[in-house]
Amino acid sequence: SGSSVWMIVAASVADKKFDLKAREPVVLKANADWHPFVGKRKVVKGSVLDFSGLHDAPAGKYGFARNSNGHIVFEKRPNTPVRFYGTNLCFSVNYMEKDQTDRLINEISSIGYNIIRLHHFDRDTCDRSNGKSTRMTAGALDKMDYLVSEAKKRGIYITLDLYISRSLNKGELPDFPGKRAPNFKGLVFVSDAAMKNWQEYAANLMSHVNPYTGLAWRNEPAIVSISLVNEDAISIRSEKKSTLPLFEAKFKDYLIRNNYKITYRERGRYWKKFLQELYPAGYAKMHDFLRSIGVKQMLSDQNHDTSIITMLLREQYDLVENHFYWSHPAFLQGNWKLPVLVENSCSISRGAGGLSSMFQTRRFGVPFSISEWEYANPNKYNTEGPFLVGAYAALQDWSILCRFAYSQNARKFKKSQGTLYFFDAVNDPLRLISERVGIIFFLRGDIRSSSVSVPLLLERGHFNFPDATNNCGIVPQGIGLVAKTGNIIYSSKEKINLPKGTKAVIATQKNTLELKVPTIDPRDHLHVFQILKKSGVLPENCGGIQSGKFRSTTGELELNMKENGFRAISAKSEGFLMEPDKVMHGDFSSIENKLCFAGVLVASVDGRSLTESKRILLLHITDTKSTGMKFYSPDMRVVESWGTLPLLIRKGEAKVTLNRKMDEYRLYAVDFDGQRRFEVPMNINGGKTQFMLKTVNPGGIIAAYELIKEHY
Repeated sequence: SGSSVWMIVAASVADKKFDLKAREPVVLKANADWHPFVGKRKVVKGSVLDFSGLHDAPAGKYGFARNSNGHIVFEKRPNTPVRFYGTNLCFSVNYMEKDQTDRLINEISSIGYNIIRLHHFDRDTCDRSNGKSTRMTAGALDKMDYLVSEAKKRGIYITLDLYISRSLNKGELPDFPGKRAPNFKGLVFVSDAAMKNWQEYAANLMSHVNPYTGLAWRNEPAIVSISLVNEDAISIRSEKKSTLPLFEAKFKDYLIRNNYKITYRERGRYWKKFLQELYPAGYAKMHDFLRSIGVKQMLSDQNHDTSIITMLLREQYDLVENHFYWSHPAFLQGNWKLPVLVENSCSISRGAGGLSSMFQTRRFGVPFSISEWEYANPNKYNTEGPFLVGAYAALQDWSILCRFAYSQNARKFKKSQGTLYFFDAVNDPLRLISERVGIIFFLRGDIRSSSVSVPLLLERGHFNFPDATNNCGIVPQGIGLVAKTGNIIYSSKEKINLPKGTKAVIATQKNTLELKVPTIDPRDHLHVFQILKKSGVLPENCGGIQSGKFRSTTGELELNMKENGFRAISAKSEGFLMEPDKVMHGDFSSIENKLCFAGVLVASVDGRSLTESKRILLLHITDTKSTGMKFYSPDMRVVESWGTLPLLIRKGEAKVTLNRKMDEYRLYAVDFDGQRRFEVPMNINGGKTQFMLKTVNPGGIIAAYELIKEHY
């Protein structure tokens, strides 16, 4: 700006000598702490790890999914809210040979997934014989049809995107003669040719008839929802260098039409006001086109980002989607190449990390979906993922969770074993087995939803105010750990329909509305919990941002940032995340953890409460690495090599105390496929039962146990 110069002056000061040995590389190998093991993906039917009984097959038998006051219901069961917990299938895994697809469906069914997201299927499957990229090859489409039909038979639903990573031919768009169109995700809003191209692909996919079901995809009730374009938040895409000139031209026209004369400092705010005019028109055109060709599924878009402008632009959707990651890799020498930097820390210490940033982005009145989430490898704390996501999604009463990803490569899927990768669960036995935690907490509904709501009010004219910011601060993130929150979009002259159980509101702008509940400033994170407790909105024992401790209004969830501790206590299940040398107590069980950070689940699997259950599943999840996995230094934040097989499991131990006498029960260590391996001794004394969970045993590597009253 003018003749000013941008400068950063900084100094780093330490009062101790640097330990140069701390930068020596670490190469993992079998030793006292790490033990080689082989996992299994095929689960024995009827075993304690077989969750296929949760399905209500076939998918779609109750009609299309619809919104009912913020929940997903089916047309033929309008009074029964449903939830979905599943995974992403990427690239070639969407169109494998039929025998491999059968194997895939068996595997994900046994885990208990009741939805799969078809993702990244458009990149490598374009039939370009006519000079366009808007049709899939017949072979790939047939294999996807088979996948959909087999999932449907098993009660597994589908969600998908209509554009993910498809590249266009050179010259396919007149806007870029002789060139490939860049940044297609932003182009659809500023290029008529790009919009037509998107419509053509969408029509070809959704109008074709699946020969295995006899239904066109647009008429398939097993498809719950469709995202129009994956990760296309226009506030981000509009700033990309390749397409910025097209947006700038429309922005200039916008300013002229409205007779706006703005300063440089005002540009950002007026740019967002411009997007509020541009995007809804583009979305409406896409929405109306799909409806005109008979597409019946629920529609959504802009499935990433947490900014206020993106939240305001989601108002037209049938449901809202978002994505988050914890410890997503940062690439140091090229995308998707080693070495990479990872955040090797516990998200609990950050108030549940990326998960808590999702709370504000849910919009009250429509279902909410996290269609992509992951706690990435090789973070040693990634076992926390399904515990936290399953529990807090249930507390918030969200509708869909899809973990990223089951597998991204058909060739690797075909192999029974493989080394670890950032996201793929298929080669990580502990990740696969831990999915039962999220399914129990969220899909089965063990964790109750909060009856207290503290919504975030977003005025449509938010960016009319000179002091408007584009973020909401950390107050909604803290509130979401104890009560329901999300956003409500309104105009100052209309009545706000507050959700059931609203006890207070968070207001990003001062308003003249007369509300009969306390109004919270989102910037007042130092005092917000004290204010809400004093006014009776939250109980005294709910903790708060300053203390770093959070207890849900249901009393079931507790998170301790300072100790990296979390517990979820319900009638049918109890879950714990804890550092070594810590003890946590539930109503039914107590856990004394040893040796390393671990997650422990104690859950009834016969539908009864824990105190009455005749069959109980216990999980003991530590950490997985590959032999020879190499890190730059002992903090294990920079990965230099993925290593080789065999996989290594972190040695862990946990002492379990059950608050009842279990003398009629037997405890079995079970393999990764659910088969019993050996009996584990229990000590019964004084009305309590104690035993040890050990990942490393003379009888093998164990992460799961079955406590059963035999002959019941």
